[in-house]
Amino acid sequence: PKQLAKELASLEAAGRPLSSDRFKISELAHITLPYHVILDTLEKLKHKREQIFPTSQGIGATYTDKLRRIGIRMRDFVNPEVFKEKLRENLEAKNREYALLYGDEGFEPLDFEAIYSEYSRYAEILRPYVTDTAIYLSKAMAQGKKIVVEGAQATGLDVDFGAYPYITTSSTTIPSLCIGASIPPSKINKVVGVMGAY
Repeated sequence: PKQLAKELASLEAAGRPLSSDRFKISELAHITLPYHVILDTLEKLKHKREQIFPTSQGIGATYTDKLRRIGIRMRDFVNPEVFKEKLRENLEAKNREYALLYGDEGFEPLDFEAIYSEYSRYAEILRPYVTDTAIYLSKAMAQGKKIVVEGAQATGLDVDFGAYPYITTSSTTIPSLCIGASIPPSKINKVVGVMGAY
């Protein structure tokens, strides 16, 4: 949320604000919070695995929480009371876990009020854009509109089919768009591959 809010602000400052008609965020998207970034950094320090944790942006830790069923999704994030409850619960657990596992790495407990206050501001900014994108795209397909889906990275970085463990955290192959964008396989009628040579 923090980075996205900054990008939206920079567009507005440049005189190119994005309206909610043109830009939408899936209500099911999981958000990255400060404790995710810290975990990636601590993992890199503890295991000295620069190649596996190259960015330390908290993406891997965010996916971990998603699979642990404790992630905070956009629809939770933009609901102040739900966000407060889930953040407090998660932060109490994270502070205990991190102190136990990474106390030797200099971990200091995170403050709930500081994070809640800062991220509530981002929630206010992003709230107008959050919607059920599955329904939005379904309606667009029913109206015969063309939909272009761009995938980042490539098969070599796929979490299942890539050069494990030197991979990204997500599925990057074509079938993943069926889940990520809620588009049925029967609706995919053209695939364009782009290759870079180094």
